Amino acid sequence: MSVEQAVQQLLCQCIEQRVHDLFIVKRDAYFQLFTKNITKLVHLPNLSLATGQAWLNYLKYRGQMNLSEKRRPQLGSLVFQNHDMKIYLRLSAVGDAYNRESLVVRFIYPLPAKLRTLCPKQLQQLRQAITQGGMCVLSGPIGAGKTTTLYYLAQQLLVNKTVLTIEDPVEIINNDFIQLQVNDPAKMTYNELLKVSLRHHPDVLIIGEIRDEQTAHAALRAALTGGTVLTTVHARCAWGVVQRLLDFNVEPLTLQNCLRVISYQQLLPTLTDECGVLFDIIENPLILKQSQNYANNWLALLRQAYEDGQITEETYQTASSSCPTSIFF
Repeated sequence: MSVEQAVQQLLCQCIEQRVHDLFIVKRDAYFQLFTKNITKLVHLPNLSLATGQAWLNYLKYRGQMNLSEKRRPQLGSLVFQNHDMKIYLRLSAVGDAYNRESLVVRFIYPLPAKLRTLCPKQLQQLRQAITQGGMCVLSGPIGAGKTTTLYYLAQQLLVNKTVLTIEDPVEIINNDFIQLQVNDPAKMTYNELLKVSLRHHPDVLIIGEIRDEQTAHAALRAALTGGTVLTTVHARCAWGVVQRLLDFNVEPLTLQNCLRVISYQQLLPTLTDECGVLFDIIENPLILKQSQNYANNWLALLRQAYEDGQITEETYQTASSSCPTSIFF
């Protein structure tokens, strides 16, 4: 079997199992191969140094990466055809302290026709909230499906609407959207693309992530124009979003006028081994006042999912411990 056939067979296997990430990691005497998704990490048979390097080089070649560069970070991407479905692969390669190169392949699956949630009423609540304009901010751990939720919500608003996205990089291809990708060397930063986006007058603006003060202020300016802004912020709970935005030196009054809804989400394994999203949603949050019961809502939602037989006790305990016990504004 050729290198091309072997790698394509592996990619097909990963897609059938709905793998999120494929790791090819060089060790001293072999290459370690394993996959990861929301529920588990699976080790595959190790590869010899020669075979592992050949597989890694093939993926780098397909991802238009520099084969001779084995230490500095590199990013690449490719489109993989699996039967009648196109899967977008995002590649990341880097060498460790001992010049041993590793490669991670992220699988970007098509947007699902229906978003699986543990509480369907929550999705309806989010849809209704964003139709009123303003800024909707999602938070949650890496791999929780925040980008999928953003795109799914925007898709619901697509009728007679212009949707523009700014991401680093673009994760889900949607030909109905105007999709812009951050490219710092070309001076296409988040801030510069946000300025351009406002001239396009989109009805819905998706900002992949608010990472800094400039992006935060630009996102709020976009929300002040009357459109709908959908974005994400790294925070450990719903109310933590407010603290993160205030850390970017946002005026509390401006934030209060723009922020329509904040939501924290986790992708949880269910008893059927499938995964479902659970949200903690706060509409019209009070910016200047701490909610003393902000943690109780998330814990109550988890408890209800456990009592309804949707998640195991282990999942319930793990997700419960992820919520901080205190936060101050």
